[in-house]
Amino acid sequence: EERYKETEMIIYQSIMVLLLNVIVPVLIGGLFQSDICKTRSSQLIYRYAVGFFVMLAIYQLLEVPMALCYVKFHVLVIVYTIILVMLVGIAIYQWKKAGTLFPTAMAKKKEPRTMYDWIYLLGFLAVLGYQLYHTIFYQMNEMSLDDATYLAYANDAVQADLIFLLDPSTGAYAGCSIQRLLQSSIVYPSFLAKLTGIHVTVIAHTIWPVFLVLMAYGVYYLMAEKLFEKRKNQYLFMLLVALFYNFGFYSHYSTSFRLLGTIWQGKGILAVILNFLYLYLFSELYQKDYDGKMGV
Repeated sequence: EERYKETEMIIYQSIMVLLLNVIVPVLIGGLFQSDICKTRSSQLIYRYAVGFFVMLAIYQLLEVPMALCYVKFHVLVIVYTIILVMLVGIAIYQWKKAGTLFPTAMAKKKEPRTMYDWIYLLGFLAVLGYQLYHTIFYQMNEMSLDDATYLAYANDAVQADLIFLLDPSTGAYAGCSIQRLLQSSIVYPSFLAKLTGIHVTVIAHTIWPVFLVLMAYGVYYLMAEKLFEKRKNQYLFMLLVALFYNFGFYSHYSTSFRLLGTIWQGKGILAVILNFLYLYLFSELYQKDYDGKMGV
């Protein structure tokens, strides 16, 4: 019976992790779909990234005033979950109404992959696999000293039900930390931990980084598709980017350090995902006339 409960819990946790980190962002991102992406794969990646940042933005808008008003963390989780459910419901309704998940995808002639396509693609996947292995099994030490503070705040949200009210070093009540509560990404793993039942440290150091690394390379693929028409050049671009990222542990301030070292921190998400997504978006939007949808 104990083994059955453990198996049941693992299945539940796996479903919730995939739901919160993949399915929900893709569906919410569909509410902001544009005609920027022309293929199904790029549309799916675009939705994934945009949906994720919309979720982070909503979380920020809820977390800051609630923390200032000394609202319990479980209230934030409930309100945020209700909003996500509503957005997912709207997204599913629009999906059913449109009759397709890819309304603006253009049909492209499928060409067989050449030998060079396979060489570059498999090379990229090998480097990516190596990086994901280290993302899961290795952690930063002396170059990530602030992380203990971040995880203490995140764990206190789950264990003590308080948002940035306890001193991360002593655990004593210290009042609301304005400096920290504006960094809502610190306690976003707390939300994932609360709904999945997985410890905050495991979420922040092992599970969440895998999805963030994959999302980062997804955004780089969007850039590759925009920069290069030939599939061979797109794969070569991805391979070179992945290789260059292996040499970034020389400084706290290198972009590559933020991908392979501390991507779960807000500054890492900004540096290796959001900044490049902005470049991709702006390179397209600035070529068009302004309208309300673009502004949103």
